[in-house]
Amino acid sequence: MPHIRVRKIHSETLMVVSRHKIHNKTVLMPSDLDGRKQIYINWGADYVHWHSLYFPSYIMPKFSVDTAKIAFDLLDDTTWFFAPYSICLELRKREDCYISGLAVQTPSRDMYMITDTQMEKMKRREITLFKWRIIHYIRHKEKEFIDMLHRFHMENQTEYVFEKDMRK
Repeated sequence: MPHIRVRKIHSETLMVVSRHKIHNKTVLMPSDLDGRKQIYINWGADYVHWHSLYFPSYIMPKFSVDTAKIAFDLLDDTTWFFAPYSICLELRKREDCYISGLAVQTPSRDMYMITDTQMEKMKRREITLFKWRIIHYIRHKEKEFIDMLHRFHMENQTEYVFEKDMRK
């Protein structure tokens, strides 16, 4: 389309959500995860390809759902699921769960800003302000996450500790 501009504004990796620490580890390998106890969420084509490398198709997940909210509702003491870190942070702030990192590269969930250049010319001030606020919000959230990781970095493993845990 001639009047459309697409710009990638954010990218985030996947993490593991569970009720408790898995195998007493903070950073997991896919081999640490029992695929039969997975709550599967399809995070897109790249994720499906990545997932098939580590979890063969003959190993059926316990559940297959469409959203992280449903996955969290089904989460029990034995199950787990993958989610982008922004979703993990929000879940962890509100709910009792454990977030683990992965020692392998995961596909990323990317966010794009799509702009109609014609509309941008007509509503320049409003659109510029909106773009600034969105990007500022995303960068602020990224900074929160990075600061949290730096504060709780121990022995070359990332410890995902949240304010909620520090109050106990």
